[in-house]
Amino acid sequence: MTNMSDNTLHIFSVPNLYKSLNEKFTNQLNFEHTAFLTEEIIDILLTQTGFEFTKQYNTGLPAIFYVCKKIQPQTIIYPESIYNKNKQVFLEFVEFYKKEIDRLN
Repeated sequence: MTNMSDNTLHIFSVPNLYKSLNEKFTNQLNFEHTAFLTEEIIDILLTQTGFEFTKQYNTGLPAIFYVCKKIQPQTIIYPESIYNKNKQVFLEFVEFYKKEIDRLN
């Protein structure tokens, strides 16, 4: 993204992994989605790497759509509280399916 000119739009979508894991969907963290990116993490990464939000669409579908504009980059600071919250939902997801496997066996 460093080669983007200022005021260039960056449009992309990501799966809503936090919601999907919280609802125990099994198709979320796999070979297609190898990083647990949540809205909070994406917001931090975008704003701290030089983007401002133009629009964000959370349509209730399993994806979130972003429209951002490149501005000046800043320093990335990642709050530990977000890490802890995401770790907890992931561990609950794993524990749920361990119990489900035991039940099915």
